[in-house]
Amino acid sequence: LFPTAIRVQDRHIFLSINPDIIEILKRAPLTRFPAKFLGTNDRKPNLQGIYLKLAQHAAIDANRKKGTNHSLRVSSILPFTGLPTIEELEEKGNRKHWKDRIQKPFEEAMHELVETGFLEDWYYQSGKGKWLEGDAATEFPSYTDWAEKLIYFKLCGDLDDGIALAQI
Repeated sequence: LFPTAIRVQDRHIFLSINPDIIEILKRAPLTRFPAKFLGTNDRKPNLQGIYLKLAQHAAIDANRKKGTNHSLRVSSILPFTGLPTIEELEEKGNRKHWKDRIQKPFEEAMHELVETGFLEDWYYQSGKGKWLEGDAATEFPSYTDWAEKLIYFKLCGDLDDGIALAQI
């Protein structure tokens, strides 16, 4: 997603940013990100989009006050990925493949965020503070059931240790 090119000249850093990301950033609240996020692989839009949404959600003061800054519905995260929507799968007659086309890549990106040090942990919740275990955490009867699940996530480190991305 960004940056697409980095150049350092005379102690200045020049970034080329994808125009689609500029539009997202214009609408996004100011959010702190770890500096290493800028070095993530541009070929992994699911990873970047998910982290962007989680970091923004965690940084919103109202969410912190309500204690919801570490929980978010799957359906709220999906629009920030490059994954197909359930409607797109239905149009192609592939709704039955939602687990392979949507759920599996989503979960792989979440696991990679843990492996690369952006998240400490994540899991599905059945309610506030109650995580799903066993088959309930891996087998969902329908897309709708899965998409309405809450995700608990914990960002690595303190957001205040990151860098502020100014609104463009």
